[in-house]
Amino acid sequence: MGLLVDEHRSEFTRICDEGIQLCLHQWFRLPEIVTESHIPLLQAFQQFVELQEASQIFHSLDNKPLAKILRPVAWRQHVFSAINRTYIPLIQSNLGANTQSFAYRGHHETAWMVNRFAHVARKHGLSQLCKDSLTRIYTLPNIEISEAFLKLCEQAKVHFENPDDLGSGFEVISHTNLMYFGPSQKSEFHTIKAMFLARLNLHEEASQVFNQAVSTDFQYPKAWAQWGAYQDKLFEKSPENLQLAAGAVNCYLQASGLYKNGKARKLLIRILWLIGMDDASGTIGRAFDSFKGDISVWNWTYFIPQLLSCLSAPREARYAKALLTKIAKAFPKTTIDELFPQKQRAYNAGQRGGGAPLNNSTNHENNSSQTQPASAQQGGPPNTSANPTQNVATLPNHPPQSITPPGPFPFEHADDIMGTLKTQFPS
Repeated sequence: MGLLVDEHRSEFTRICDEGIQLCLHQWFRLPEIVTESHIPLLQAFQQFVELQEASQIFHSLDNKPLAKILRPVAWRQHVFSAINRTYIPLIQSNLGANTQSFAYRGHHETAWMVNRFAHVARKHGLSQLCKDSLTRIYTLPNIEISEAFLKLCEQAKVHFENPDDLGSGFEVISHTNLMYFGPSQKSEFHTIKAMFLARLNLHEEASQVFNQAVSTDFQYPKAWAQWGAYQDKLFEKSPENLQLAAGAVNCYLQASGLYKNGKARKLLIRILWLIGMDDASGTIGRAFDSFKGDISVWNWTYFIPQLLSCLSAPREARYAKALLTKIAKAFPKTTIDELFPQKQRAYNAGQRGGGAPLNNSTNHENNSSQTQPASAQQGGPPNTSANPTQNVATLPNHPPQSITPPGPFPFEHADDIMGTLKTQFPS
């Protein structure tokens, strides 16, 4: 560590490299199977890694990266101040609104810079720096509506991240005049307000404000996504309330259809998980069936392996088949490359599983023959009834049982999808 000064930096690097090479030579002398004799070498490697990291930290103190970051910010402020000193005296009362807006361009750019700096500070967890930066916007004589909206959003978000500031953040939102904002901006502001209400455990008011947010702008995906996440969290706390899961699936489907980027993918994988939690009556599945909006087929292609695995699950099979059919119609080559090997594996697994039948009628007959009473198999009196379940009903503590034929096998679903592909793409 004494060689970390500037004049001995090359010597420090050389010694570290030689030490690493010696450790590597000793490592290759040991057997391939890791044993207790490898542990001292692993500890030595870790010490060399820490030495190199310490060297980087020691030398980065001289670089002063913070000053390099703040230097462009200060330069932008200097340039915008020069622009303002030149343009502001030229503003006359008889000029039009567009000309006056152009004259305040320096203040507009300064507001953008302040909002951006506050956003980065908030992302790095510097809440107080974010708040101090946002207060500078009040010193500007003229800013655009969009910059004022971003300032309010950043101010609300920085309060939302601190549990002790929830009250003050909600007060800021409640006293904001939304008259000058557009529909999407109003929808986002209502969404943030609903998130505050949810954190304050005011669930009834939060649901109403979420509804107001999506009603203000039905095409705003963030409102749908946050409403779905809110219902998803409530479902995690109350797993017996499947209506919350159904509402979350509906919101996630709406948001995924409106998003035009990768943000939809984390919602889609959550939809698959929620459908797997469905009950026998299909409470969650009905939300999927009743959805009439756009399905983001392109984003679903990332989950083709998961959808193929869902074909083996009784609850998700029907929905996975519907999604795979839509994907196959839009991207046939991608679907075939994933579907054909999965179909062969499912078929082989069905054949190995005790001679699994290929159709439902054969399986139904086998299940019916297995429900004969034990007395008939052990030489007892024969059953005179045509329905074998009546004999089971006469036994104590044995309620009548209904025989339900099982659903299709996974390779049968794959055959249906392949048939759809052959019909649409004969070649």
